[in-house]
Amino acid sequence: MKCIKCGAELGEDDVFCKKCGTPVPKNNEVGVKNEDMYTYERPVNQPNNGGQPLNSNTQNNNVNSYQKSSNGVAKLLCVVMILALIAVIMFIGYLFMTSSNEKKDNPTGNTQNEIANVDDDENKSGKTNTQGGSTGTTTPVTNKQSSTYKVNFDGFKLYIPDTLIYEVDSTNHNLLIADEEQTWVAQLGIKQASFQQLKQNRNALGVNLSELLSQYGGTASSPSLDTINGVEYILFEASMGGENRLIGFAELNSMYAVYFELLNEDNDFDKNILKDLSTVISTAEYTGESAHLEMPNSIKMNDLSEVLTKSSAEQ
Repeated sequence: MKCIKCGAELGEDDVFCKKCGTPVPKNNEVGVKNEDMYTYERPVNQPNNGGQPLNSNTQNNNVNSYQKSSNGVAKLLCVVMILALIAVIMFIGYLFMTSSNEKKDNPTGNTQNEIANVDDDENKSGKTNTQGGSTGTTTPVTNKQSSTYKVNFDGFKLYIPDTLIYEVDSTNHNLLIADEEQTWVAQLGIKQASFQQLKQNRNALGVNLSELLSQYGGTASSPSLDTINGVEYILFEASMGGENRLIGFAELNSMYAVYFELLNEDNDFDKNILKDLSTVISTAEYTGESAHLEMPNSIKMNDLSEVLTKSSAEQ
């Protein structure tokens, strides 16, 4: 290195020029020539595996990429945990609501199977009759109006509303039907006969009926045709032993007719009571099968059946 003033050679540790006394400038002071300055180059870090050196930009990019990736995974985990927590809360709420609804719908604590078993037992036992005795096996049926009971009787399936009670007498082939308070009672039988033919021969039917009732000390009026709740009847007002009753006939189908005797507690000829019977008659279905139960005979119907047979044959 040379003095900047006189050009004399200087040592590395000289502070002043030994020839002219000029101070020797340091390397970082302005005016030092680049070629005279001592320069120091920082060595580049070499990887241990002998690969290419990494510059600072590459290292920064790698660090930034790692930080971004870590932040994304952390956010995703937070979202998953929040959704899982919400799902658990909703499930617990659903269980609570279900339990509350079951308690409201079934306050007695009975299970559905227990309730079904009770219903089955009631259906098998049939409807209880206040007069006593068995009422027969019935099958409840639901319609738009109310529940009904299916009764197989003399080849027909009869639908009897649950507001009525009934008894079956297989010995005399008749069916008794009454209201629950037993303010009236009707005894029915079924016979293979044409109702249209009976209508034509209704006067002869009246004569034969009067002859029958005379044997019991009774009388019968002339026949009348009445339509009640869509069912056409041949009706007689009969009296026997101080009791008044309606004796009637109606059509089940083209080949079968139903005949009946009806009494009520007012001992009159109230035809409005036939509204309940009309429901049973109009819904009757022919099956060709029958099932009856034994019971004591209360009113003879065989004689009335013979009158119907005899009247059907007359011209």
